[in-house]
Amino acid sequence: MRKSALVLGLNLVDPAAYGGWDGVLAGCCNDANSIADLLHAADFDDVRVLKNQEATVRNVKSQLLDFAKLVEPGDLFVLFRSSHGGQIADLTGDECDGLDETACLYDGMIVDDELYSIIGQFKAGVRVLVITDACHAETGIKGKEKSRALKRFSKSYKRVRKNKDPEASIIEIAACSETGTACDGDKNGLFTGALLTVWDSGSFAGGHKLFARKIGRLIHTYQTVKLNTYGKLDMAFLVSKPFCTIE
Repeated sequence: MRKSALVLGLNLVDPAAYGGWDGVLAGCCNDANSIADLLHAADFDDVRVLKNQEATVRNVKSQLLDFAKLVEPGDLFVLFRSSHGGQIADLTGDECDGLDETACLYDGMIVDDELYSIIGQFKAGVRVLVITDACHAETGIKGKEKSRALKRFSKSYKRVRKNKDPEASIIEIAACSETGTACDGDKNGLFTGALLTVWDSGSFAGGHKLFARKIGRLIHTYQTVKLNTYGKLDMAFLVSKPFCTIE
């Protein structure tokens, strides 16, 4: 069984794509480097890192679709992102709060529904762990088809959208709620720094729920860590140690 990952870190965005805003942050590239180091130490077979100008909408989607083809049932795939997160108006009415969550990439945003559709192309039996250190992180990968809202952000959405829930088993650990914000830092973001502390160079023992709960305890004064599951629920995956395959 193989382990692979796509790691994203953005300390800035292209002002031309965001109305002149450059979105400067301090710790996101450090977060990406730290998580990549963690994954290499955990014997991941394929770790791909995209930072700043490399993390375009096209590159990120291309890498995800490539992994969707390569990753086989029983394998583990990790998607980590440290960046800005945003919200846009929900134009089709499937969001209780009237807002869609977005991943702010270098040259544009990916809406939660589109990311959910791309992850929906991973095969049944694949285990996917999504970790997001960004504002509005919770539910940043879920949603139903929403092509009208997406026309402004991704012309290629129709090529990747899916009408069914993913067949893979997906665990999402989010730095904050969908209405919350995530704190930046000079070295690491608050959430990623807490994750590294709890992981303790691999000494952590326990499943994903305990992992998220312990991270949350360290930062609860500032933000609320969330865990959600999507796709085909795999209890063996949920109770297993993070970043590890299940024999």
